[in-house]
Parts: sequence; structure tokens; C-alpha cells
Amino acid sequence: PGVFRPASAPHSLGVFAGRFPFDKCGGEGGGGGGGAGGGGGGRRRHPEAVMEAKMARFMNLKGAPGASEGDWDENIFICHSNSNMIELRRHYASVNSSGNHNPAYLRFTRVDLSEVRSPEAIHRHTNSLAFPTGCDGDESYLYVIEYNNSCVTVVDKKHAYGLLETHLAGAGGRVWPRALRVLDVIGVRGQAGMGNGQLQNPAEVKVDGEHVYVLDSGGRRIQIFAKDQFRAAAHQIRIPGTSVMHRMALDDEFLYASMVHRAGAPPRRVIRLFRKDSWNQVRDMPATAHNANVSGMAVADDRLYVTYFNTNGIAVYHAGMSSDDQHEWILRAPGRGQYVASPQRVGARGDFLFIPNFNSIVVVDLRVRAVVRTIHNVNTG
Repeated sequence: PGVFRPASAPHSLGVFAGRFPFDKCGGEGGGGGGGAGGGGGGRRRHPEAVMEAKMARFMNLKGAPGASEGDWDENIFICHSNSNMIELRRHYASVNSSGNHNPAYLRFTRVDLSEVRSPEAIHRHTNSLAFPTGCDGDESYLYVIEYNNSCVTVVDKKHAYGLLETHLAGAGGRVWPRALRVLDVIGVRGQAGMGNGQLQNPAEVKVDGEHVYVLDSGGRRIQIFAKDQFRAAAHQIRIPGTSVMHRMALDDEFLYASMVHRAGAPPRRVIRLFRKDSWNQVRDMPATAHNANVSGMAVADDRLYVTYFNTNGIAVYHAGMSSDDQHEWILRAPGRGQYVASPQRVGARGDFLFIPNFNSIVVVDLRVRAVVRTIHNVNTG
């Protein structure tokens, strides 16, 4: 909302369902999965060998086609808000005659509401997605913001994977459109509200091991739901009536919320930190870049990566309670190597950032701070 995009542009990058393929190279016996990304463990390899193996796989120099049952490392969900569609894409689905990897994808424009566990959460009996602006997930569920329906739709992620496997097996005919199997709803679908558990034009959703965090922009608050109770929020973080929130990010200890205080002139832009164990505000970080509002935030390797509307590049801050609030810019200058132009949001998994950029997704390797891949045509065919 408030930003021009072509109709084919992905509004938001979704969550990787489990470990991405390069996470497998971290060590033997490593664990991973869910919205928090993968994890390493066991016997470690030499760092140079790890990087070479990771990059070889990621740059399509090797890798097996498809994925085994229960192994969904190569999938990504992409929200296309202006097309009212969610795409489930697998990067390494098949190999063509030239030895190159072809992607596969399914498109979802509808939802199946027949298995919703809380029928009282369904107000408008429509099965169409309504402006899906973002999503996040864990091992079993995908949480999808329906901005125009003022709700977060809880989707059976493994059912979506099963449909993709069926498509890859050659059954099922046309691949578009399909319906996402909805198991629950946060808020009341199609009915905005200000009560506890109700939403009004939610802007973002994040998930960790215990909670689902919803940035309720119309309600000027963040509602925090236990995963076994979506009817009412376990906690609420409210902001003053003269302020607005745009984006949020999580790490193990803190919740980060970008805010604009409009009481003064000019407006004051900050990133506010809250402790996740108490929900107490602990400090503000300055968030200033050409007087632009924050368009995306993600935490990786003790750094907070921030993108701003209509501003090239990515601002990098120290995460957590560091007393150093200075930031540096990466991938900002055209003509001096690779750069990212006007990034809209940002997601992080492992050593990589994934940035929707009109009808493509830019992939940044944080170890070398360079664009290593652009995923094109995320809304074609």
C-alpha cells in the first residue's frame, strides 16, 4: 500500500519451507526447518570447502533434480498482492536437455475453507485471496496476511507441497489456479475490528517457535498470539496515536518494529526494540535515510538489514543492545558493481538475503556482500 508496483510485481517474499539447499553443506547431522531457517551441527567441514559447496549448488553447478518425500529445502512461497495470488516455487525441479535446472511452480488464487477449525472466524464466505501482502511459516503451517480481509490465514503447508509433488509427477492437469487448504484464521476473515484478537489491515506477520506476531497497522499495535490460541492475543504492544508502524523483524531475544512519530516536525523515524521475554521497550535506534520510511527488515548474523522505500541499497545496523547506532550501506551505488535498486522488502535465511524487486527476486550473499543470483519471471507463465 502506498507504493507503485507493476501488476506482475511480487509484493513480498515468503518463507523458505525448511532448510534451503546450501544449508545442507554446513555439517553432517545438522538440523533445520521451519520459519527460523536451518541449522548446522555435527562434524564441520573446512570453511572454504563449505563456501565452495554452497555456492556450487546455489549457482546451479550441481544438485539433484526434485526433492525426496519430506524434504522441501528447495521451495519458496512468494506473495503477489496485486494479482491476489501466492506462488509456490521450486528452483531445482528438473533438468533440461542442456543440463540446466528448470523451476516448477504452482499458483494459488483461492482458499479452501471447508476444514477451518474455528468457523466463527469466517465472516465473508469468499474463497478468493484478498491482497496477500506477506507470509511466514514454521514446519507445518504457512501464515498469510490477507490485507483486504483484515486477517491472517493459517494454511496447511504440507498440503501445498503435496500438490506440487503431484504436479511434478505429471498428474493433475493445469497447475493454476489451486486452492490453499485453510486450517485456521487469526482475526475474523472479512471483518476488521479493534478488539483483542481482531485485526484491521495487518501489515506483516512473523513466526518463531512459540508465537505468531502480527503487525496490526490499523489498530496501531503488534498482537502476539500463542500458537495454540488464535482467538485472543497473549500480548499486545501498542503505540501512541500519533505514530505508525511499518515493518518488524525478530531474532532470538528481540522484536524490532519500525515506527514513525508524527507529533513533531519533521517526523521522527526509529526502530524500536522490545524484549521477547517481557515485551518491554528497551531502546530506539535511529532509522533515517533520505526521509524515507522503512520498507523491510531482517536479522542475520547479529546484523539488522533495513531497506527503505525509493532508496537504493541496504542499510546495515548492529542488532540487539549494541551502543553503536551507526549504519553502513551496501549495494547502493550504480556503476560501481552490483547494486539493489529501490528494494521493497527483505527476507533472510542463513548467509543470504532475498529481496523482492518488481518481477524478480534478488539474492545477496552476505559473506561477500554481492548479488549472486536474480530469480526472474516470478509471476509469468
